Amino acid sequence: MAEGDVTVDMLQRVPPDLLQKYQQFAVVNTQPHREMAVVEQLSRQGYEPYCPRVLRRTSHARRLRDILKPLFPGYVFVALDPAIQQWSPIGSTFGVRRIVKAGDRPALLDGGFIDALKARELEGAVVRPENPYEIGDSVQFVSNAFEGVVAKIVALKDADRIVVMLELLHRPVAFTTDVRAVRPLAP
Repeated sequence: MAEGDVTVDMLQRVPPDLLQKYQQFAVVNTQPHREMAVVEQLSRQGYEPYCPRVLRRTSHARRLRDILKPLFPGYVFVALDPAIQQWSPIGSTFGVRRIVKAGDRPALLDGGFIDALKARELEGAVVRPENPYEIGDSVQFVSNAFEGVVAKIVALKDADRIVVMLELLHRPVAFTTDVRAVRPLAP
């Protein structure tokens, strides 16, 4: 063994919270609607999979229900250190299409991204940040064809979409836009 090589025995002596701090995640592409089955299969194989989910409101037979759905449909993240763990069995797991790769090795995602998602979880669902705007607020467009135009917010769609009322050709027009395209006007 060369000087500076890390052995499995050495890693077992490192506190788990320190190891997790520097963890990386492989991105696994799944078959449609098979994310949770893949999570279960990979857990059985000894991996640490993670599938962030959000609450989505669905309507079926005139009934509204909130259902946990994957935040990234078709993808699961797996904690992985390719220097220590074998990653090739992940590709043959039932429900997995392929491992996202950079060349011939898995493309690894920094653990900080996953930690940030987990920090925003509440009862198993990733909670979106609150919308900084309210109905009735005046905003000014900072990008797109309406740059510089002032509008009033008439509805909030999602955490990142708003409906504004513009005056175009002397008529009020409702327009849906991304919150990043506008900035609040000082009251």
